[in-house]
Amino acid sequence: MSLKFITVVDSEKKWQETIISAAPTTLCVLDVHAGWCGPCTGLGKRITNLSGDMIDYDIIWCEVLAEKVATFMDQQGKSRPLLVFYKGGAEITRITEANGNELQRIVEANSIKKEE
Repeated sequence: MSLKFITVVDSEKKWQETIISAAPTTLCVLDVHAGWCGPCTGLGKRITNLSGDMIDYDIIWCEVLAEKVATFMDQQGKSRPLLVFYKGGAEITRITEANGNELQRIVEANSIKKEE
């Protein structure tokens, strides 16, 4: 279940509109997992807290269903966390373990405050 400020990316169309077409300054944080994978949701609380703490930053927080987006089809059947970070339509880095401190470090290093 996603919170209102976390975008669910569950189609190629949504992938293109939300991630690939995002503004060049926008950091896209992708929590990629298969819909059936319980362990993959382990960072969910940290992501929710961080997204709330950084609501004033130019960040799009996304839950990506691996089986619905071609870029992540290779994640089908895997039960490990995958966080992928995009900016300007390109991947800048990824985390393949449940490491909340690294998540926070990457987000803080690559995001800017929204203009008012």
